[in-house]
Amino acid sequence: MQTDSTTAAQVKTYYTIYAALLGLLIATVVVGQFPLGHWHLAAALLIAFVKTWLIIVYFMHLRWNQPLTVVAIIAGLICLATLFTLTGVDVAARAS
Repeated sequence: MQTDSTTAAQVKTYYTIYAALLGLLIATVVVGQFPLGHWHLAAALLIAFVKTWLIIVYFMHLRWNQPLTVVAIIAGLICLATLFTLTGVDVAARAS
């Protein structure tokens, strides 16, 4: 059973993560307004990665899950990265 202090700490954590996500949303909009050249994609992907990480770790409770769940998520991310890599190689090969 959880105590009131534990629940209050969890609520505070959720509000902190929510505020961070709102801040990152504002950062996404601001970065989208400036012409950063080749760095535009890198900045947008970095912000998106941080937002995704916060959602997975805190709102999907990865931080408190069993180690096997973490292994399954990492395996899924490796498969996703492999698909993106193979798609990028195919697109690059067709362009030349």
